[in-house]
Amino acid sequence: MADLPKVAWRIPGGFKRHGKAIRIIGIVKKNASTFALHLRNKNGLIAFRLACDLEGGLLGCNGILDEDDWGDEENNAELFPFERGMEFELRLEYNHGKYIVSFGEEGEHLLDFELRRPARSIRIFECMGDAKIKSISIVRADEGGSSSSSSSSSDEE
Repeated sequence: MADLPKVAWRIPGGFKRHGKAIRIIGIVKKNASTFALHLRNKNGLIAFRLACDLEGGLLGCNGILDEDDWGDEENNAELFPFERGMEFELRLEYNHGKYIVSFGEEGEHLLDFELRRPARSIRIFECMGDAKIKSISIVRADEGGSSSSSSSSSDEE
């Protein structure tokens, strides 16, 4: 996936407080095969990766342990909610040593991923591959819309 187009956003102040979430609204491209969402730390290392394989209907999570050492990929998603051409909403919540990923306006639980790198150093959200991000915001995990920061992308599908 290294040669696919990439779009990145800075996370003001980092992603360091329990109970905060990153709310992502995007669209899976009509001809999509794969895309990945990353949280990078201040040194550029990928602390969290959510990889979506539409061909195989698989979601994988991973994170870098050390400079060149990825941990084992985890495939423990409770469902596979993505389809080509669909709009989606994801929330990535940091809470007590793990990321909690939920899907849709109702916040249906998708998966948990134990931290491998400190969340306080997260500075960048990145999307690679066959998805377009419409907006990203930092919200309180227990509220639907109270946004403290927001950006949007104008990339073409």
